[in-house]
Amino acid sequence: MSIDNLTRDIIAKQVFENNCIATYKHYDVTTIYRMTNEFKETYNNVGFTDPNFYTNYPKNSYSIEIHSRTNAIGLPIFEEVECSQRAHPHPRQSILQINKLVFLKNGLFENNSHIKVNYLPKIWEIKSTSLIGKNCSNVEDEYKDHCINVLEYKYETDKVYINKDLTTILSVLWTADKGRSGLSITYTHTMLSKMDIYINLFNANNTLIHFAKLYKSNDIRTMTFNDIRFIKNQEYKLSFEIKVNNDYYHRGRYNHGYSGFWFGLLRIAESSNYDEEDVRIVYDFEGEPRSFDVLGNNNSGYCLLVLPPTNHLKNPKLFILYNDNITKSMYQKSECLNGGYKLPTMNNCTCPPGFIGILCETACGPNSYGLDCKGVCSMHDHEMCRGMYMCTKFGCTCPPGLTGPLCNIGKGRFGAGCSQFCSPNCNDNMCDQYTGVCTNGCSPEYVLPYCLQKYPYLLNPPELVSNKYNSLEIICDFQSSNVMDEVKNIKLKYYQILYKKLGENKFNNSKIKPIIENSNNTYEILRDLEVDTVYLVGILLITDDGNFNDQDIVYGQFKTSCITPKIDDFNVTLVSGIKSINITWNKINTSINRFECNIFEYLLMLSYNQTQNQLSGVQKIVSNSSNGHNIIDLIPDYQYNIQLFLNTTQGLLSSPIYSAIPLAGNEIKVKDIIAVFENGKIKVFWKLGYKYERYNVMAQPVVNEPVTCILRYKIKRILSCNLQDLENHWTSVTISNKTNYEILDVLPNSQYFVQVYIAEDSSDQRKQMKYILTPTSKPNIAPDLDLENPMYITNSSVFVQWKFDSINCSKLNGLFLTYFVELKEKRNNYLQVKETTQNNILFEDLKSNAQYELKVFIKTHIGYSLEHFLSINFTTKSEILKPVDNFTMYKYDLKNKVIGLRWHYPDNSDLEAFIVSFNGSLDNSFTIHGENDTIIPPIKCSAWPEYFCYTFNVLNGSNNYYTFKIQAKTSYYPQGGLSLSRTFTTTEWLPDLPRNVKIIEMGMTYIKLQWDIPWIFNGALKMFVINIDEISNVDRNKCCAYSDPIEIPFNEEVPSYNYTLTGLRSNSTYSIGVISVTTLSWYSSPARIHNVTTMSEETYQYFI
Repeated sequence: MSIDNLTRDIIAKQVFENNCIATYKHYDVTTIYRMTNEFKETYNNVGFTDPNFYTNYPKNSYSIEIHSRTNAIGLPIFEEVECSQRAHPHPRQSILQINKLVFLKNGLFENNSHIKVNYLPKIWEIKSTSLIGKNCSNVEDEYKDHCINVLEYKYETDKVYINKDLTTILSVLWTADKGRSGLSITYTHTMLSKMDIYINLFNANNTLIHFAKLYKSNDIRTMTFNDIRFIKNQEYKLSFEIKVNNDYYHRGRYNHGYSGFWFGLLRIAESSNYDEEDVRIVYDFEGEPRSFDVLGNNNSGYCLLVLPPTNHLKNPKLFILYNDNITKSMYQKSECLNGGYKLPTMNNCTCPPGFIGILCETACGPNSYGLDCKGVCSMHDHEMCRGMYMCTKFGCTCPPGLTGPLCNIGKGRFGAGCSQFCSPNCNDNMCDQYTGVCTNGCSPEYVLPYCLQKYPYLLNPPELVSNKYNSLEIICDFQSSNVMDEVKNIKLKYYQILYKKLGENKFNNSKIKPIIENSNNTYEILRDLEVDTVYLVGILLITDDGNFNDQDIVYGQFKTSCITPKIDDFNVTLVSGIKSINITWNKINTSINRFECNIFEYLLMLSYNQTQNQLSGVQKIVSNSSNGHNIIDLIPDYQYNIQLFLNTTQGLLSSPIYSAIPLAGNEIKVKDIIAVFENGKIKVFWKLGYKYERYNVMAQPVVNEPVTCILRYKIKRILSCNLQDLENHWTSVTISNKTNYEILDVLPNSQYFVQVYIAEDSSDQRKQMKYILTPTSKPNIAPDLDLENPMYITNSSVFVQWKFDSINCSKLNGLFLTYFVELKEKRNNYLQVKETTQNNILFEDLKSNAQYELKVFIKTHIGYSLEHFLSINFTTKSEILKPVDNFTMYKYDLKNKVIGLRWHYPDNSDLEAFIVSFNGSLDNSFTIHGENDTIIPPIKCSAWPEYFCYTFNVLNGSNNYYTFKIQAKTSYYPQGGLSLSRTFTTTEWLPDLPRNVKIIEMGMTYIKLQWDIPWIFNGALKMFVINIDEISNVDRNKCCAYSDPIEIPFNEEVPSYNYTLTGLRSNSTYSIGVISVTTLSWYSSPARIHNVTTMSEETYQYFI
C-alpha cells in the first residue's frame, strides 16, 4: 500500500465533523484530457473548459490520463464534498474518485493492516489555511477564499519538557508496496514558528537511513528525499520530532498559548525515480459515463463543479464557480513567460505543461511536455500534442503552439494556448509556433534563437590613463565583471574603439583587434586628435560568431590637454558714459601657438566700495563679446572697479584692476501727454521735462539735443463688437527730436491706449499713458448671402437669408441697429423697403415672371452706407404647378388593405414629391403634411415607365368608396400646386384583358408568347391563364387534341410577360387566348390570336 494513504486516513477520521472540506492538490502531476482521433473536430464550438462539454461529446470521444514524472505516484487526498450552502447540495465527483474506481476494479485495493500511525489525536486537528500559509477563519466558500485543509500540530496543547532535546509528535510504520527511489513530504512550516522540526527514517532493523530538517517558509512546499531506494514488502518507519526554543519554556516545560498557525501536514508519499513516468488512464466509466472536473483553471478565475446523475437530478450537470479573487490572491505579476507565474514569497517560476526554464522560456516542442520535456504526447506524427488539454496543480492550458476549444488549432503565435507573442526583436515578427524561436533572425544586437538576449557590451566606459595635446591613452577593461553577458555560451573574440568629437555625428573607428584571453586590461592610444577638445570614446565587442551590439555601447568623455595662453598686455580701455562704462580689450588669438588652450568664456568682475555712502558689492558679468562690453544701469558719480578674466580649461587668466566713474547727464522725462482725433487720425502731443524737476519747471525746448522717445499704442476694445479687452500686441514707434506723432488708419468707435517714454528709460512707472475713444462712422461692410440656406422663390414671393461674420464687427463703425432691405421691380422701378433685426426677409404679393433687385444694408445708430450692401437679382416663377392627369386606381386588395394609384405628370426637374390627401387613414411611412395629407416621393411605375405609381396601406379596409386628392410639390411650392380629386370604388369586377398579345418566336412544337400587363386590375391580380385550342391539322384523323389551360402566377408588375407553349404538333393550327385572373377569381375576356400554325418539318429545316 502507498504511504500517501496515511494523510488521507488521518483526515478522513475528522472529515465528517465538517460541513464542507475541499482539498488542494499540491502535487507535480499532469492530468491530460485527450480527444480520440474521430473527435478532433469541434462540436458547436464546445471545448474542454465549457460547462456543456460532457453533454456534447459521448463517453468514447475522450480519455483522461494522470501523468506523474517527479514525486507523486500515489493517489492524492480526496473526498466527497457535502455543503448545505451550495445551490446544488450533491456530492462532488472528482476525476480522482473515478481513478480510484478503476484501481479497485483492477485489484489495487487498500490494506490498512500494512500501515500503523502513532500520534495523540488531541494535539492534531484539521485546519483550513490559505495557499500562502495564513489562517482562514469564517470561511463561507472554500472556492472563493481558496483555502485548503491541513493536519495542524496543536503545539499549545502538547507538553514538551526542557530536559528532552527532541520530542516525537508523530510516527508512521508502513510496508512499501513497490520499489521506489525516495520520499516526498508536503507541508507548511511558517516563519512564525518557534520550533524546529526534524524527520527520521528507519528501516526494519531500526537503523537510521535518513535524517533531515524541515525548512521554514510562508508557503506550502514539498521536500523530496531521493536515493533512499525503498524495497518492496520491506517495513519502514518515519518519525517527526520537534525542538522548541528555550525562550518558550516555563517552569521546566513548554506551556505557551496559541499564537498562530505554525506547522501542518498535507501529504506523505513515496516518490518515483526521476526518469520514471507513472500514468493512470481513466476511460472505463462502467455503463453511464461519469462527468469530470477540469483540474486547476485558477488562471481563469473559475473552477468547474460536476454533479453526477442522482435520483433527483436525472442528467449530469456541470457548474462554473466563478472566483475573481483567485488570481488576485495567488499570482503576482512577474517576468515569467508563457503563462508561468510566481507565488508570493517564492522566487522560481512555476511553468505550465510543455515549458521549462528559469523563466519558463523554453518550449518542449511539438510532441513533448513535462518538467523535463521527456513526456511524449503521441506516437503519430500527424497527431503529436493536438487535441490534448494539460492540467497541473495551478492551471490548465493547451500545449505550446496550439489553441482552440479542443487545442488543435495553430494561430501563428507561440507558447501555452498560443497566448505568447513573438519577441519584438524577431525579424518580420516571425517565430516558431511551439518554441518561439525567431525563424527569420533577430535585430542586429540580439542573439538567436529567441532574440530576447543582447550580445555582450561593456558596463563601464574605458578609463583615461593620460591625455596629451594630440592623443589620449585609455585602458580597456574586459573582465567578466565589466561585461554585460546575457548569453553564457557566447565568447568575446575582437574589439574596436569608436570615438568622435563631442557634438559631431559620425564616429571614427579604430582597427579591429583580438581580445587576449586571461588578459583583463588592454591599453590603447588614440592619435592625431585636436588640442583642447572633448572626445566621446566607447568600445565595441565582437563575439565569436561575428556579431556585435552597437546599440548599448557606454561612452566616456575625455579631453586632450593644452598649454595656458601667455598674455603680456590685455590693453584694457574704459570709457565713462551716462550711467554706463564701456570696456574694451585686445582680442586674444590662440592660433599662434597650436598647443594653447582655447578661451571659452570672458568674465568681467564689477565691484564698488563706497564706505561713506554705505555701498558695497561684487557682480560677475559674462560677456558675449571677445573684445568689449558695455555695462549699463550704473549709479552716476560713483567709482567702480573692473577686472577682466579669461576662462580656459587650465584655469583663469586675470588682468589688472581698472577704475572708472559713470557720468550723471541731464535726465529727461515725458509729461503732459495729449491725444485728439482729427480727420481719421489720432494726433498725440507731449512735453519734455527734467526727471527731478520741482514745481513743474519746464525743460528748455529740445531742438539741438539728441532726445529719442518711444511711442507705443494698441486697441484696447472695439465698442462696435463688445466691451471685452482685446488680446493684441503693442505697435511701437521711435521718434527723434519731436514731441508729436500721428497714428493713421484707426478704427472708428474704438478705444486706443497710448504710451510715450524716453527711449533710454523704459521703466513702467515713468511712462505717460492716455486713453482715447475714436468717433463713429457709417458701416463699411455688407452682409453675405447664406449659401447653406438658398433663396426660396415662387411666382409671388421671395425668401432670402444672409449672414454676417462677427469677426468683421470692427467694420461696423458703430452700434448695430437693424438690416435695411430694399426690393425694386426693374420694369417700373417700384421700390419696397423693410427693416429687420433678423438675418432673413420675406416679400410676398410679387408679380409672376418679373425681374427684381434686392439690396441689404447694415444700419447702425448713425445710419447705413450707400456704398456697402448685398445685391441679389432674381426672377419670380411664371405660374402655379399644373394638376396631374390620367389619375386612376389600377388595383386594390381589401383583404390586405392595399390600394394602388397611378397618374401622369409632365416632366419637371424641380419636382420633389406629391401630396396625397385621403378621406380615411393611411400608414405613416412618409412625412405627414397635414391632418390627412401624406408626402410621397415621385416614384415611376415599374410596369408603366411614363407614369407615377404608389401603393397605400389603408388602415380601414371596410369602405367601398375612397376619395383621393393629389397635387405636385416643389421647393418653391411647398404647399403644392393645383390638385386633382377622384373617388374610386373598391367593388371587384372583371379585370382588363392582357394587352398586345403577340408571338415572338415559333418552331415545330413550340410557340413563344408575349403580352403586356393589363391596364386596370379591378382588384388584386393573381395569375394569367393561357387557353390553347387546336383547330386544324394536316392529318385530319389526328386533329383537334385537347390541351389543359396553363396558369402562370402573377408575381411582379413589369411592362410585359413571356411564356413558351411546348408539346405542340407540327404543321397544326391553333387559337390562343390569354386571360387575366384576380384573387377573387374574376376572369377577364381573353386576348386572342387566331389561326397560328406551327412550322412543318420542311419549313423548320429550311430556316435552320
